[in-house]
Amino acid sequence: MVLDPQLGYCFGTNDLPNHECFSYTKGIKSLKSVQFHVFLDQASQIQHISVNYDSETNDNDGPQVIIHPFELAPSPNLNPESLKGKQKKESSAGQQRVEKVIQKKIIKVKDENGNEIEKEIEQEVEVEVDDRSWIQKNWMYIVPPLILFLMFSKDEPKK
Repeated sequence: MVLDPQLGYCFGTNDLPNHECFSYTKGIKSLKSVQFHVFLDQASQIQHISVNYDSETNDNDGPQVIIHPFELAPSPNLNPESLKGKQKKESSAGQQRVEKVIQKKIIKVKDENGNEIEKEIEQEVEVEVDDRSWIQKNWMYIVPPLILFLMFSKDEPKK
């Protein structure tokens, strides 16, 4: 079937509600290069239909129907919280966050001959993590010099 590419065509069906014109397209020369994409719902009923026209495909192929079965996609997280936000809530609830750290320690041990030998051992130690920002930790190094600077930098009247 040869179509006029200057006219617009509406693809639809009366068998499905709200699909009387599910795709409107213009510039189609023939239905032989048309692909109908049929999307199914959970009950294997037609949920959505779309039309794709590719003028570069071989016109002898005829129209194609591609069926896309229902696939359960992961649901989006509509209430995202960052890991840091969760840690702040935990620490503000009175719980200190503890992290396990491996420390190396040098100890002196006497061997069989009575000589002192230094051995390096690794210990796993629990350390409290400080979640404060850099300014919260180091404000005492910033504020006093700033106050001194402001006190001693008086404007002298011009001569």
